[in-house]
Amino acid sequence: MQELYKNPMVYYILIPCLVLAWPAFMMLKYMPSIHNERDTWMGYVEDANDLIIEILTLDPERLNYAGKQGEAVEFEYNKALYDVANSLRIANDYTFRPGATTSGIQKKKMGDVTLDNINITQCSLFLSTLQMRWNGLECTKLGLTNKKTMKDRWDATMSFVYYY
Repeated sequence: MQELYKNPMVYYILIPCLVLAWPAFMMLKYMPSIHNERDTWMGYVEDANDLIIEILTLDPERLNYAGKQGEAVEFEYNKALYDVANSLRIANDYTFRPGATTSGIQKKKMGDVTLDNINITQCSLFLSTLQMRWNGLECTKLGLTNKKTMKDRWDATMSFVYYY
């Protein structure tokens, strides 16, 4: 057996066989699963395209933001809050109190929003939609007060800081 290890012909035959076995193993074992995964991901791409079309029909202004390369879009609390509240059909149920605007190294605008007589779903949609559209907007405080007279009715107070 020791003589077999010392014989160089074994290595001249064994190493090329192993090198050829690796691609064959890949072709037989992993290629079918790669094709299945590709088909699965293609289904995800089709679903994503449908969602993108739906988003663009609901909010076509997003294309305008993408077209303004290098231009800063001016953030205004009143317009941003009204757009989101109007899309959630709670435009009459909110009040806004502007806060201080500071300048320096990091400029920021502050403001407080009160949502009256809303449910938890509307509150979370309001907050997530605002922060999705304006990534510089940060909610620093959120308070919920339960209305005892009605089920799932709340008054929400939120404090925001917008960094620009």
